[in-house]
Amino acid sequence: MLAASDDLIDTIHTDPFLADGGPNVQFNVIFPRAHTYRVWVQFQRLGVVNTVYFDVPVEDLH
Repeated sequence: MLAASDDLIDTIHTDPFLADGGPNVQFNVIFPRAHTYRVWVQFQRLGVVNTVYFDVPVEDLH
């Protein structure tokens, strides 16, 4: 997984915390600050590598 803030100040790369070959994958991430992050994930299904992305709005904890 790769995540980058929309201003490209912060980048995060991590491997899955849980990936047992089933349909679920878990990543544990602590974002460094409030911002919107684009998160890319690659996975292989039926021999084909797929890349997907999600935009994640991150807010400060109160």
